[in-house]
Amino acid sequence: MSCPRSLKIICWLHIGLYTLILLGTFFSSDIHNELAQKFSSENGFIWEMLLSIGLLAAILAACVLMLKGRRLGRTIYVIASLLSLLDLILSVEQYTETLPSIIIRLVIFYFLFRQPVTIYFDQPSTANSEKQH
Repeated sequence: MSCPRSLKIICWLHIGLYTLILLGTFFSSDIHNELAQKFSSENGFIWEMLLSIGLLAAILAACVLMLKGRRLGRTIYVIASLLSLLDLILSVEQYTETLPSIIIRLVIFYFLFRQPVTIYFDQPSTANSEKQH
């Protein structure tokens, strides 16, 4: 069975957007920007940035695993998304700003747990079936 269209769209959008975010973070980081270096040394912002980069990298890896048909990718995606959402809720002063993000996550979770996607993850992967022959 091929990868369901909804899963392909979700994964490729995440891969594209999060890669752009990580590249933007790299080019605006302390190494290249003196103002960012001063700001992060005064405010301890570096720890929040490292946490965010780690979550983005986990979601990118999860999307690649999901495209390969690995159930582990969906599990990693859900855990990383929930941690990211928790970080957003704890760091925002006005909770109305988190509402669109919560709605988007719920829609993505709905598509990730639909029957065609679950069937796609339940089938034996091509790598495992090649080893058996």
